[in-house]
Amino acid sequence: RFLAATADGYRRAAADPAAAADALVRLAKTENDGHVVDPALALGSAEYLADKFLDKDTRVWGRMDDGVWTDYVKWLWETGLLTDGMQSRHPDGGRSFSLDDLRAGKAGEKIALESVPQVYTNEYLTV
Repeated sequence: RFLAATADGYRRAAADPAAAADALVRLAKTENDGHVVDPALALGSAEYLADKFLDKDTRVWGRMDDGVWTDYVKWLWETGLLTDGMQSRHPDGGRSFSLDDLRAGKAGEKIALESVPQVYTNEYLTV
């Protein structure tokens, strides 16, 4: 039921980005101790993402596009974020590193792009 509700929410957001942005702004404030989301930012984001929420061919939520993931992994690699180090909230200074270490380029050796396995699957989708 959770995934069905999530898919429904994405379909609604794709169909009406302004309503999705309004809901985000309103619910962020009421459900998160008064947290304020900039309405213009929320609307711009919702409008930008509206045509990306659903598969271009099937109009189904949840299908992952190989090109998107390939570009994302390539970007991670190009920016030096794919290393042989492990991220940890409690870095040991040897094999595990903090996110700040990773951003500073101090988190292990850059790994070969070809060694990155496929990071997603559509195998379990029913549509």
